[in-house]
Amino acid sequence: MAHLRKLVPALTLALVWVGAASAEGPPLKGAGAQFCSTALRHGGGIDPAAVQWVMGYLNGRLSAPGPVPPHKAFGGPDRIRATLITYCRTHPHWQVADGASTYF
Repeated sequence: MAHLRKLVPALTLALVWVGAASAEGPPLKGAGAQFCSTALRHGGGIDPAAVQWVMGYLNGRLSAPGPVPPHKAFGGPDRIRATLITYCRTHPHWQVADGASTYF
């Protein structure tokens, strides 16, 4: 019986943790999950997959059902690339997806 008294609080905490984790949605994968420090290239550029991921993210946000969310001007692929490079240099420990979300 003493073991059961210890087990109930542990199970309760485990269920709360699992519920919180599932409320966040699935983990981010792909180029958007990269840290900016990883996406940046030594020559001053950025991983092309990261730029493509950001463009896909922006397209998805704009194509979603409902009204178009207010956003900053994109300026085309070259401007998106430049903006992402600037963001990643300023925030190397953040993810590429964080940089994409700054447009909204």
